[in-house]
Amino acid sequence: MTKEKLNTSPHYKRLTYEQRVIIEDRLNKGISPHSIAKELGKSHTTILREIKNHSIKQKSRQNNCLERLTCTRHGVCRKEGCKVRFCKSCKVSCYKWCSDYVPTFCDRLNQSPHVCNHCSQHNLCEYDKILYHAQKAEKIAYEELHEKRAGFDLTLEEIDKIDKLISPRIKSGQSPYHIKQSLGDELPISESTVRRLIHSNELDARNIDLREQVKRRPRKSSRNKSRNKFLIVAKVGHLYKDFLTFMRKNDIAYWQMDCVEGKECVKKSL
Repeated sequence: MTKEKLNTSPHYKRLTYEQRVIIEDRLNKGISPHSIAKELGKSHTTILREIKNHSIKQKSRQNNCLERLTCTRHGVCRKEGCKVRFCKSCKVSCYKWCSDYVPTFCDRLNQSPHVCNHCSQHNLCEYDKILYHAQKAEKIAYEELHEKRAGFDLTLEEIDKIDKLISPRIKSGQSPYHIKQSLGDELPISESTVRRLIHSNELDARNIDLREQVKRRPRKSSRNKSRNKFLIVAKVGHLYKDFLTFMRKNDIAYWQMDCVEGKECVKKSL
């Protein structure tokens, strides 16, 4: 019984893009992270960690200095011929040169969920903003995962030993597959790792030394590969699965039909 719970529990799986879209939609509606976690079947700390780590900060385009109302400084940028009376009214951001600049932050960010998604004034206020966007959060999470898996789990001595085994054979015309089959356990890496080492220029052998590599064109990414990545918040609750759920809960029968119309100028129609 314990094994079944561990296998079927969704708490230890990574968040999907669809779940991030739901998080953004619920934050825009002012729903608490605890309710979002309950809806997605995730831990409360998982949702808070997702919002904290993958939210983006937007720098304010307005003057958000603490002393902006009482400041009387002039000539902070030290530009000749400046006719502006006070630097706070200049179109150029004075905080870039002012040593007395003290940024202010919105008090609402001190409260959970620490983002401005639900705030109705976030487009008008002069504070720095923290927003959660599903598409940008997905990109940040993917880059973090890619960085963790990047590189090779090999020491310099191991790479040097592999180089002495592989590079002379590659330059003599042997393929990575043939080298792996002939060396067997003497070569401690797989064929795909051999190709990645060559492609990353970690060995003396290069891609141009592979006979078939230079003949093949690089693979083109499929257009439908990122089809699900274009799910936007506006579509949440309006998907086909939502329609099926609504029909099942309300026990409503429905029919599907096609309609073919003729031209307006022709009387005959089907």
